[in-house]
Amino acid sequence: METNFVSGMRVLATLAIVVLAGCSNVTQAMPPGGATLLSAGDQSQHAESTAHYVKIPTTDSIQDDLISTFPEGIYKLKHGSFSIPSKPKKCGYSDDGACNFYDSFSGSGAQITMTTAIAKPATAYTLMNAYSPQPNQQLATIEFVGSGGAKVTFALIGGKDIRDFYDGSFADTLSNGVPGVIARNVFHCVDPKTCLGAGGTGNVHTGEQGKYRIDEQQYTLSALKGQTLKKVIVTDTYGGSTPILLGLTIESR
Repeated sequence: METNFVSGMRVLATLAIVVLAGCSNVTQAMPPGGATLLSAGDQSQHAESTAHYVKIPTTDSIQDDLISTFPEGIYKLKHGSFSIPSKPKKCGYSDDGACNFYDSFSGSGAQITMTTAIAKPATAYTLMNAYSPQPNQQLATIEFVGSGGAKVTFALIGGKDIRDFYDGSFADTLSNGVPGVIARNVFHCVDPKTCLGAGGTGNVHTGEQGKYRIDEQQYTLSALKGQTLKKVIVTDTYGGSTPILLGLTIESR
């Protein structure tokens, strides 16, 4: 039988288009920082890794008390992704915003613990900023505890791997330099052009105008190889500012 090479190539090309179309993610929004907001059911991740979205304590509303346009749902980034709750709607300055971030540390020594049961943890990601952080001041630590007793702790230092969510007179850089941690910006906007921010007041409708941002920290968990991640502990180590935790994700391989 004679094979029509050209026709065969057309069929293969058509099949390739169909497969690619079936695998593509529908983008709902394109927030600043190169991120893509996906539907809540989309769990796609980097090759050979699985994302585990860890539930964090929530006392306030990002959209009411921090930055009005920060997206809800699965927030997929170039490195890692996060699940930002859209309910319950009983937080924020008006008590009807989504409960989706934690900023209720009461000073040095205050901490929160998130329990997990994640096998083969490889990398952790947080969305964290701070209120009024001083440059080069350790604001907090984040500790990852394994089932076999291994622990790894990372420092969160103003201007290095954590900074103010508002570009003002406090620590505004991300110079990195903390071993095992990579910090990067993943969201930014300008009040009142592209968002409303809560700097200085805790209310997006009355906050300072200017530049706002949310940053991501990436942590290497090679010290927990062969163990199951059991706990993640964030501890406030400085009474002069407050860490802001918006999300926590663990990737396993």
